[in-house]
Amino acid sequence: MLASSLSLGACFYTLDSALPPERITFDSTLLGTWVSSDSERAVVTSTDDERYLIDYTDNDGKGGSFFGILGTLGEATVLEVWPATDPELEDWPVGRMQLVLGIAPDSVVTRAFDSDSIRSALESGTLDVAHVGGSEREDLILSAPTADLARALEAQLGRAGALGEPGIWRRAGGR
Repeated sequence: MLASSLSLGACFYTLDSALPPERITFDSTLLGTWVSSDSERAVVTSTDDERYLIDYTDNDGKGGSFFGILGTLGEATVLEVWPATDPELEDWPVGRMQLVLGIAPDSVVTRAFDSDSIRSALESGTLDVAHVGGSEREDLILSAPTADLARALEAQLGRAGALGEPGIWRRAGGR
């Protein structure tokens, strides 16, 4: 589940952060090595600016590095991730993905927003946020600024079917 999420394979992402600065938090419980029920592995460390650095490996041994920030949308705890890039390219736009988390000391449940649910809400007009793309064969990019993204995704969280299937991660060892 995280493989498709972290590779932005879910076909839905944002260009700006959906987490307003005043809603960003840091939880050291997330630090450490995590293994999913699908044998994916994520090593989570912190950066100097209280972001997370996630070194991810799928069950085929392929992987990548991602930055993340933790925050809230309504009552939901959300981890927003994006590819870790060369510092010289940091001002270039990159896709961000939001994962809703359930955090316990030795397990984390992750759920990505369901891209079909987002598309449906946009088409019906129940979700009103700036976007590009979004046909069944195109990636859907929410291009709104942070405040609009936060409002839209909070509203989406209240709808049935807003989130995909859960992924379960267990702590692999000591922190």
